[in-house]
Amino acid sequence: MKTGIPSSLKPSRALCLTGLLAALPLTACSSDEEKPPAPPAESKVPCAGLRTGLEAGVPATLSDTGLYQDFAARTLAPGVREFTPRYPLWSDSAQKRRFVQLPDGCHIDTGDMDHWVLPVGARLWKEFIVDGKLVETRFIARHGSGPEDFILGAYAWRADGSDADYVRYGAVNPLGTQHSIPAAKDCKSCHSYLPEQALGFSALQLDHDGTGVTLGTLAAEGRLTVNPTQRFTAPGNSVEAAALGYLHSNCGNCHHPQGIEFNNVFDLRLSVKDKTVADTGTYRTAVNVPVEKFVTPGVNLRIDPGNAEQSCVHHRMTIRGTVEQMPPTASRAVDLEGKALIQAWIDGMK
Repeated sequence: MKTGIPSSLKPSRALCLTGLLAALPLTACSSDEEKPPAPPAESKVPCAGLRTGLEAGVPATLSDTGLYQDFAARTLAPGVREFTPRYPLWSDSAQKRRFVQLPDGCHIDTGDMDHWVLPVGARLWKEFIVDGKLVETRFIARHGSGPEDFILGAYAWRADGSDADYVRYGAVNPLGTQHSIPAAKDCKSCHSYLPEQALGFSALQLDHDGTGVTLGTLAAEGRLTVNPTQRFTAPGNSVEAAALGYLHSNCGNCHHPQGIEFNNVFDLRLSVKDKTVADTGTYRTAVNVPVEKFVTPGVNLRIDPGNAEQSCVHHRMTIRGTVEQMPPTASRAVDLEGKALIQAWIDGMK
C-alpha cells in the first residue's frame, strides 16, 4: 500500500549511522584488558531512523499535521484512512471520526498483541462534531524511537473553518458548544500510562468486520510483524462482553497495573489472552474487592455482584461536577447507555 509519505521522510542510513556513533561512549586511556563497550541495543521501534518533520514539536495548525491534501475541500492526504474502534470512548455524545496514516514500508510491531509498537512516522487524528459543528481535532504522532517521542495535541477549529489552531491549554465551550477541549497535560495524563499511547488503535479494538482500517486489512496488507492466528473478542455472553469492552475503553486506559496506583491492583483493561470473564483483570481485581479511594457510604466494593447501586464502578459513572466523577476529565454528561449496560451486567451477576 502506498501512503504517499514524501521521500524526505524515508529512513536514512546516514542518519542511522550518525545516531549509532553518537550513542557510543567516548572512552579514553582504556587498558588492553578492558572489554570493549557493548553496542547499544537495537531499537525495537519500526523505522527508528525515519525523519518525520515533527521533531520540533506540535505543529501550530492542523493544516501542518498532514491530515488533508486539500484543506479547504477536506480531501484526506494520500495514505490517510479512517478507522473505528470496536469499543469507543464516551465523549458526551459527540460524533467522532478517526484517521490513521502509516509510513511507507514500515510495520507495526505486533509481537505483543496487547501493546502494539507503532512505527516512527505513524500519525493518528480524531475529530469531534458537536451540535453539527466541527469543533476539535486531536493529533497523535510518533516522531522518534524513544518512549516519550510522541506528539499529543488538540486543535480548536476556527469559526470560518479555514483551519484549526493548537490549544496548549485547552478550550471551554468552543464555537458556543458545551464541549471542552483538553489541555496538553490532560492528553498526556491519559495517554502516557501505556507505552503505545494511541489507545484506540489495537488488536482488540480493530478486530471487527467494519469498514476502514481493521486488524484484517492490516494483516492482509503485510503491515504487522506478527499476524493474528485467532479472533480477539471480549469474553462472555453479549452483555458481559459489551460491559467488559466498555470498561476497557473508558476506564482501562488509567486503571491497569502500570497506571494509577492502588494498594490492591485495579485492572479494568482487557487482554487478548482473556478466555473467560473470570480471566479478566476486571473480574479478578474488582469483583468483591473493597474500595480504596473516594469511599461513599454504602458503596464499599468496587463491584458488588448483583448490586450495581452499591458498586463503586457503577456509582462513579453517575457522578459529574465533583472530584468523584468518572471519567475525571473531558465529560460533563453521564453516559446513560453505558450506565445501563454496566448496571445490567452487575445486577445479573450471581
